[in-house]
Amino acid sequence: MTPDRLARIEELFLAAREMTPERWESHLRQACPESESLRHEVLAMLQHQDRAYSWFEGMESELARLTPEEPEAAIGLEGASIGPYRIVRELGRGGMGVVYLAERVEAGFEQRVALKLIRGGRETDEMLRRFLAERRILSRLEHPGIARLIDGGSTAEGRPYLVMEYVNGVRLIEHCPALSVEQRLALFLEVGEAVEYAHRNLVVHRDLKPSNILVTADGHSKLLDFGIAKLLGNDEETGATRTGMRPLTPEFAAPEQLKGEAITTITDVYGLGAVLYEMLGGRRPFSFKDRSWTELERVILTEEPPLVSHAATDGKLRQRLAGDLDRICAKALEKEPARRYQSVQLLLEDIRRHLRGLPILARGNAWGYRARKFIGRNQVTTAVAAMALLLTIGFTVTLAFQSARLARERDKAQRVSELFVDLFTVADPDEARGERITAREILDRGIGKVRGGLAGQSEVKASLLDVVGRVYHKLGLYDRAVPLLEESLELRRQVLGRENSDVSENLHRLGLLRLDQARYADAVKLLRESLAMRQKLYGDAHRDTARTSTYLGLALFRQGDKTAEPLFRQAVAVHRASKPLPKLDLAESLTGLALFQNSRGNYREAEDELREVLSLQRQALGNDHRLVAETLNNLASTLSRLGRDRESEPVQREALAILRQIYPDGHPKVATTLNNLALMLMARGNEAGAEPLFREAIAIRRVKLPPAHPDLAQALGNLGLLLQNQGALTEAELLHREALAIRRQAFGDRNLSVVVSLGNLGQLEQTKKRYPEAEKLLGEAVEISRKLAGPQHPLTANCLQNLALLLAERGTPEAEAMFRQALAIRRKVLPAGHPHFAYTLVGLGEWLTTKGRSLEAEKLVREAVEIRRKALPAGHPLLAEAQGALGASLVALRRYDEAEPLLVESAQSFRAHPGVSPRAAERAAVSLASLRNHGRR
Repeated sequence: MTPDRLARIEELFLAAREMTPERWESHLRQACPESESLRHEVLAMLQHQDRAYSWFEGMESELARLTPEEPEAAIGLEGASIGPYRIVRELGRGGMGVVYLAERVEAGFEQRVALKLIRGGRETDEMLRRFLAERRILSRLEHPGIARLIDGGSTAEGRPYLVMEYVNGVRLIEHCPALSVEQRLALFLEVGEAVEYAHRNLVVHRDLKPSNILVTADGHSKLLDFGIAKLLGNDEETGATRTGMRPLTPEFAAPEQLKGEAITTITDVYGLGAVLYEMLGGRRPFSFKDRSWTELERVILTEEPPLVSHAATDGKLRQRLAGDLDRICAKALEKEPARRYQSVQLLLEDIRRHLRGLPILARGNAWGYRARKFIGRNQVTTAVAAMALLLTIGFTVTLAFQSARLARERDKAQRVSELFVDLFTVADPDEARGERITAREILDRGIGKVRGGLAGQSEVKASLLDVVGRVYHKLGLYDRAVPLLEESLELRRQVLGRENSDVSENLHRLGLLRLDQARYADAVKLLRESLAMRQKLYGDAHRDTARTSTYLGLALFRQGDKTAEPLFRQAVAVHRASKPLPKLDLAESLTGLALFQNSRGNYREAEDELREVLSLQRQALGNDHRLVAETLNNLASTLSRLGRDRESEPVQREALAILRQIYPDGHPKVATTLNNLALMLMARGNEAGAEPLFREAIAIRRVKLPPAHPDLAQALGNLGLLLQNQGALTEAELLHREALAIRRQAFGDRNLSVVVSLGNLGQLEQTKKRYPEAEKLLGEAVEISRKLAGPQHPLTANCLQNLALLLAERGTPEAEAMFRQALAIRRKVLPAGHPHFAYTLVGLGEWLTTKGRSLEAEKLVREAVEIRRKALPAGHPLLAEAQGALGASLVALRRYDEAEPLLVESAQSFRAHPGVSPRAAERAAVSLASLRNHGRR
C-alpha cells in the first residue's frame, strides 16, 4: 500500500466519521467516485471502528517506514533553508508534522531551534487547522516550563511551519529512576505549574503524557507539543472533540475525551494524574489486552487503576507511596470529573502539603467520603449535629492521648534523671573505702537497680536500658551493650507496638552496635527494618530516615556491596536541604560517602569530602572531640593513599593524641589510629617506629574486639608485611594465615579484604620459593579484585604487580604485559609521582634489562629512583632496590662510571638491613660483581 493510498483512506475515513451512519455511503460515492474498492474499504472501516482505530494506530509507523517516497525525504532536508533557518537534522516525527533541529543563519544571530513542519503531501483541512491552532496557542504562552514559540511562517511551497525553543533533554520517565520520591514530586510540581499557567491563559493541553515532557541537563522540565490543545471559549472547539489521526493518547486520556464529552481544565488534571502515577509507580495506570477501541473504552471507562503503591516493584518504594500518594493519584484519576481535583492548583497544593508533612485534602473513597455522602442524604440538622459530634470526640480523644503521652514522657525523664543522680552519688563514704569507683562499676551497679525494680513501668525500664546500653557502646564494651539494647527493644515492642518512633530508634542503635562488632549481616537486617519504619513514619526526606540510610550504607559498604553509594548520596542530599543545617548528621553521611570513594580509588573526591566533614565537626564540637579524631584518622589515611605521607603523618598523630586522652585505657578507635600511623611510618622507611605501634594495635583489638573481627585481621596482616620485609618469615606467615582465616570467616571467600590477605601470603610464598602455591594465591587475588573492584582499581593494579613479579622471577613472558597493565592503571588513577609507581617501574625495568632492552629500562628505573628519593630516607632498602635496578641497566649499557656509585650505595644499604629484600640484594650484588669484572673497583 502506497503512502498516497494510506493518506486517501485516512482523509475519507475522518471526514465520514463526523457524519451519521446513514450518510456514509452517499458521502463516499460523492467524495470518491474514482475507486469502488477504496469506497468499500473505508465503509468497512467505518462499520468496525474499534478495529479501524487499531489499524490507524499502526498506520503512522507504516507511513514512517515509507517516508523515503515523501518529497522532503527524497531530496533530503539537511542543509536546506526554510525562511531564515538552516535544517541540521531530523529530531522526530508524528502523524501531523516533522520536527527538525535548525540554526538561524541570519547575520548577527547564533541560535539553535526546533522547527516543526507539516508533513509534505499529506495536508488535510483537519491537519492544517490543528497545525495553525498549535501555532496560535503557543503564541499566547511564555513560561519557563513550556517550550516557547519563537517564529512561524510558510515555506515557498506554502507549507506552514513553526519555530520553537530547542530543548536538549531526556524524556521525563527516563530521568525519574535516579530520583528520590521527593525529587520526583518536586519535578512534577514544575510540570503542574506550567500546565496551571496554560490554564490561566485559557489553554487546555489535552495530551499530557511523559513523552511530551523533557528534562534539561540542569534538572528542569519543559512541556512540549500543544498539537491537540484547545483554547477555552473558542467556537471552533466547543462541543465534542474533533476526531483526527491521533487526537489523543488513550493511556493518558480522560474518560470524557474517549466519550466525546466537553473538555475542561479538569481533563488536564486527569492527564497530570496519569503522568504522576507513572513517575512514582514506574508504569502506566492501565494495561490493555489489545489496542482495539472497544478494549480501550472498556478499561478506561469501567476499570479502576491499581493503587500507585501497588504498581511499584520495589518494596521500599511501595511503603513510601502507600497512604497520601495513593490518595492523591486516585483522586486525580477519578473517572467522574466532578470527583477529581477541581483544578491543577488544588492537585499541586496536596503535593506541597504532603511534602511538608501536613494533612492532604484528598480523601478518595475512604470512610470520610462515604460518611459525607450518607449524611448528605439525610436532613441538614442531622448532618451538622453528627459532624459536630465527630469533631468533638476527635478533639477530646486527641487531647487525652497527647496528655497521657506527655505524662509518660515526663515520668520517663524523671526516672532516668533519678537513676543517674543515684548512680553518681556515693551516699555512704565507707562504701567506697577510699577507692576510686570507675564509670564501668557505676554502670554495672545501675543495671542491677534497673533490673531489680521498676515493676509495671516497662516503658521507663526500656528507656533506662537503652541509655545504659548506649553508654557501654561508647565505652567500647560491646558485649555488655548488646543484651541491654536487645531487652530495651523487646520491651518497647511489647508496650508501643512494632511500628513506633522509639522502636525505630532502638533498631537503629542496635544496628550501629552490630556494625561496630563487625556483625554486618545482623547490622544490615536491623538497619533495613529501622529504615523501612522511618520511611513509613516520616518519609524519605526526614533527618532520622537519612541517618539510618547513612549507617545502612556503612554496613553494606563493609560487606563490599556497591548499593551503599546511593544511600550515602540520598542522606547527604536530605541533610543539605534541611534547615537549619544538621552539621553532625551531614558529617556522618559525607564520611560514609568518603569511605566509599576511597574504596573505589577516588581519593581526591574522598579528601574533599573529609575536609568538609572536619570543618563541620570542629564548628559543632571543637577540636578535641572523638569524632574529630576519627575524621583526622580517615583524612590521614586518604592522604597516604594519595602518596602524601609527609603531610599525613602529623594529621594522624593529632588524631592519636586526641583519642589517647579520651580513652586512656585503650579503645578500638585508638587501635585503628595506631595501625594507620604505623602504616605511614613503614611507608616512609621507619620500620623500627612502626612495629611497636602495630603490636599495640593488635593487643588492644585482641582484648576489645571479638576474636574474628576484621579490624584485628587488618593489623595482623600489616605487621606480617613488616616482618616479611625484615626477613622474619616464620612469624610473618603465622600472622598472614590468621588474618586470611579471620577475613574469610567474616566475609566469605570473595571480598576485597580477602584479596589483600591472598596477596600478602602469595608474596611470602614467593619469598620462600614455593612458586606453585604463590602463583595460585596471587592469581586468585587478581581474579577476585578484577571482578569486585573493577579492572581499573588501584587494588587490581597491586594484584597485577605482585603476580607480574612472580612471573618475572620465573622467566614467564606474560610478566611484561602484566607490569604494563599495572602501570597503566596506576598512571590513570593515582597522582603523578605516587610511591606505588616505583614498584611497577622497578619490576618492569629489571625485566627489560634481562631481555636486553636496557635503554628502555633505564628511563623507567630512573623515574623510580627519583620517586623513592623524595619519599624515603637515604639508605632505605626500597631506595636501594631502585638504585640497584638503575645500576644494573647502566652496567648493561656499559656506562660504568654512572653505575658504580649507585651499586655501591645499594650494597651498603642492604648490608645495613640484613634479611630485607634478599632478591633485590642479590641482584645488586650480581650487578656490582659484573661491573668489577669489567675492570672497575
